[in-house]
Amino acid sequence: MSHNAQGQLRPKSFHLNPLAYLISTLALGSVANTVYAESHQLQTIKVTSSIIEDKFESDADIPASTTVISGETVEAKHATNLIEVLRSVPGVTADLAGEGDGIKIKIRGVDNQRYMGEKPGVAIVIDGVPVFERTGKVNIDLDNIESIRVVKGGASYLFGEDALTGAVIITTKRGAENAGVTVEADAGSHGYTRKLVKAGLAEQDFAAHIQVADRHSDGYYHLSEKDEESVSGAIEYYLSDTSELTFGFETSERFRDNSGSVAGVTAAKEDPRGVYSGRSYTRMFNVDLSRFNLTYSNDFSDTGNISAIAYQYKDITDFWSSPIRYDGTGGEVSDDQVDMYANLNDYEQIQRGVKLEARDSFGDFALMAGVELKKNTFDEQTTIKEDYRSYSRGATITAGTLRSDSYREEITKRFIPKQKLRLVTTPQ
Repeated sequence: MSHNAQGQLRPKSFHLNPLAYLISTLALGSVANTVYAESHQLQTIKVTSSIIEDKFESDADIPASTTVISGETVEAKHATNLIEVLRSVPGVTADLAGEGDGIKIKIRGVDNQRYMGEKPGVAIVIDGVPVFERTGKVNIDLDNIESIRVVKGGASYLFGEDALTGAVIITTKRGAENAGVTVEADAGSHGYTRKLVKAGLAEQDFAAHIQVADRHSDGYYHLSEKDEESVSGAIEYYLSDTSELTFGFETSERFRDNSGSVAGVTAAKEDPRGVYSGRSYTRMFNVDLSRFNLTYSNDFSDTGNISAIAYQYKDITDFWSSPIRYDGTGGEVSDDQVDMYANLNDYEQIQRGVKLEARDSFGDFALMAGVELKKNTFDEQTTIKEDYRSYSRGATITAGTLRSDSYREEITKRFIPKQKLRLVTTPQ
C-alpha cells in the first residue's frame, strides 16, 4: 500500500514502464580465463561481470577472496531480505539503513554508501552493471537470484573506485533451466507468507520466463508490517551459435512501516514488541523499483567475447518523517497517535547507461577494454504532511507547504583498460 500527499493510505498496483530508449549497441566485452601449465594457454570461463578474474588456475596472486552463494542456497534460507543471506559470509555485515528497505553492506568495516560526496567502498553489480548504492541496495527480488558472488579485499582494480574493500556481484535467473511452470508457497511465524508463480519455455532459438512473487510479514515488532510484490523475467534470443540478445526486467513494489526495535534491557523485558516505546523518527516507506537490461553478447573466438549492455535502474521512494508534538491548533500529540508526522518525503533516483566491453586472451596474457556512458539523476522533495506547530503557541505550518526541493545530475564517461600477465614456470 501507499499514500497520497496528505498521508492517506492508498493501494498499490503494478506498472511496467516501457523501455523505448534502450537500444542495443555493439560493444567490446567478456573474456577467457585460467592457464594450463602444460600449454601455457588460458581456459575459457563464463563471464558474469566486467572484470578480468580467475585468468589462471591459481588465484593466489589476487589480493581478494571470493565467496559464491547459489540461488538454491538463497531460496533454502527462506530469507525475507538480502541481509539474511549476506550475514552468512565471513567478513561481511549487513544491516537495514534508515530508509525503506535500504541495506547497508559492510565488508571489513567499510560500507557501500556515500559519505560527504566520497565514493562508497563496496561495489554492487547486478547482471554485469555496477549500480549506485541506493538502487543497488534494494533493487533485487530474492526469488530472481541465480547466484551471488562476494569479493572481499581490495577489488578496485577489477570494479573501479567504488570497490575499495570488495564487491557484491548478483546474477539474475535466465536460460532454459527456467522452462516449465513452478508454483511455490511458504508460511511462517508472525504472519509471514510467500507465494511464487513462474512460467517459462525454451526453444531452439530462444528461451524466456516470467515470474510473479509476493511476500508479506506482519513482523514481530509493533508497526513492522512488510509487503513486497514483484514481477521479473528474461527473454533470450540466440542470434547464432556464439551470440545472443537478452532482455531482462524486474519491477517491485514494496511497503514497510518502521524497522521495529526496542532499546535497553528494561524495554526488552517489559515491552519486547515496542508497543509503548513511542513513535520512530520515520514510518510508512513505499518503494517502487524497476530494472531493465538489454544485453548483446558474442563469443567471437574460443577465448574472446564482445558485449554491450543498455540499462535503466529506477528507485522511487516516499516515507514519513519527524513525529509532531503539537497539532495545527496547538494541542499536544501523544505517542499513541501513530500517524501524526510532519514531513512527507519523496525521492526519485534513476540510473541510465550503455556499457561496451571486449575481452580476449593470448597465451599467458589477458586483456579487457571497455567504455561506459552513464547518466544518474536525483530528485528529492519534502512537503508538510499535515498542519502542526513546533510549540503550542507557535505559528501553524500548513499541510502541503513545500519544505525542500532539489535536483541534480551526474554524467560519467569512462574508458576501462585492464590486463593481466601470468608467468608460468615449466616443470623440469
